[in-house]
This record gives sequence, C-alpha cells and structure tokens, in this order.
Amino acid sequence: MYPYIVIDGIKIYFVNIWILLSIAFYLFLIYKFSKKYQLDFWRYFSYFWIVLVFTFLFGIYFGVIFTFKEFVPSLSQIIFIIKNQWYNFIWLSLGFFIWHLIFLKKIPLVAEKLKRIDVVFYSLMISLFVLWIFLLLGDNFIGRPTDSAIWVSAINFCSWQGVSCFMPKTQLAAYKKVYPVWIFLSIVSLFSFIVIVVLHSLFKNKVWFGLVGFVLFLFLLNFVFIFQKYPRYLVIKPFKQYEIRIDIKNYRTIILAFFLIFYYIFLVSHDEYRKIKKNVSNPKRSK
Repeated sequence: MYPYIVIDGIKIYFVNIWILLSIAFYLFLIYKFSKKYQLDFWRYFSYFWIVLVFTFLFGIYFGVIFTFKEFVPSLSQIIFIIKNQWYNFIWLSLGFFIWHLIFLKKIPLVAEKLKRIDVVFYSLMISLFVLWIFLLLGDNFIGRPTDSAIWVSAINFCSWQGVSCFMPKTQLAAYKKVYPVWIFLSIVSLFSFIVIVVLHSLFKNKVWFGLVGFVLFLFLLNFVFIFQKYPRYLVIKPFKQYEIRIDIKNYRTIILAFFLIFYYIFLVSHDEYRKIKKNVSNPKRSK
C-alpha cells in the first residue's frame, strides 16, 4: 500500500519495508526473551517460516473473499491481492494465532506453553508498537474524518535524483484530516505491554500473564475500530441510547478473546500448573 517510492522505474512500497523490518525485530525480541525465560529459541525459529507462509496464505485467502466475494479463488485473483497488497489484517492475525496454537500443541509441558506465550506476547507488542507508527501514512487503516485536535493528513513528497515519492493516490489524500488510527494502535500495544509487565512484577514467578495480555489487546482493539473508516457488515446497535455499533470486526476480536480466556483457564487448571505454582509459593516444601 501507499506510500511508495519509484527508483529507476521500480516501485517499492514502504509497507513491505516496514513489515520486513518488524519481522526481523520480532525475531530478535523472541531471541532475547527466550534467553530470559531459558527457552530454546531455535525450536521456535525452525518453525517460523511456516508461521509466515500460513499467516499470509490465510490473509490472502480472506482478502480474495472480501474483495471478490468468492470462496474459491482463481490464480488471477490471488495475484491481484498479492500485487495490490489487499491483505486483511484481522485474518492475518487470526492465521498467526491458529499457527501458534498448533505449535503449542507440540509442547507437552504446560509451564513451557505459558512461557512461550509470554515470549510471543512481549515480542509481538513491542514490534507492533513500532510497526503501527511506521504505517501511519499508509492506507491499510484509515481513520474517520475529524475536526478534532487529534488528526493526521496525507503529505506529498518531492522528487530528487531520479527518485520519486508518491502520495496523491493514497486513499488518505481524499480527506483533509482523519483520526490517526495507527497511533491509537501503537498506544494499545504499548498499554497492553505495560499492564502485563506490571502484573508480572506483582506476581513474580507465580503465574504467567501472556494470554491475559492478548485478551486485553483484543478487547482494546474494539475501541480503535470506533475511529477507523471501513465498510461495516452485520452491524448491530446494542445500546439504543448510545451511538455504539458493533460489526463483524468486533465479532472476530471478541470471539477470539473469549477463546483465549477459555484456553488460559484450561492451562491454569491443569495439575502440572497447580504443582508448579505450589512449589514456587512454597520453595522450602518442594526441596
């Protein structure tokens, strides 16, 4: 998506650059947090290429569904989605979650599952915080038009030495001022990260809160959707006295959040987890 630069006739989208840098940063953070939690980084890294393939295939497939309204995509439709980068970010994230659940199923120990989730949560929130800011002027997420004091607008770059920067074609240029949705997403990522860091410091070595952090992040996303401009499907208005509407994006995040809540309850109710927590709370008795 826009913005992009053209160097000697080659069009390079900034979103690709930012995503690649964020993936590299994410892996670096996974490595650092894995060392902190005394986990094998290479066990995760050896499967990571499957994460990328699975996640983007999921995003491309649902990009075809929402763009062409067809459940059996043709090769030309797939190429169109890839070429124009009309990925659906919600379905990309869903593919990311599904693969990690498959990965966690291969790990027999509950304690290691929870540690792995913590590592992924911390790494993802920090890398997303950076990625959202990089994508501020892109049109993957466009805020609703606003006259408030918090806004962002498209800018036009100049040309120099055969390098041309183009912004006029972006959807963002159609509006004078819009809510900076990417900034809101960065704040949500940072806030979720800080809350879980605080919880970890209060209950050090007694419980792992990575899943709680993901649930918090998903619920907070629903407030960001209020400021985003996008086609809304299956809209309902739960409170007649308030201008609050819920649509398919809210359904997906809420359902996924409740699924993670039940998954967390399932893990912490396991006998192995109870023994670990008991031993940590009473170290003398465990010796």
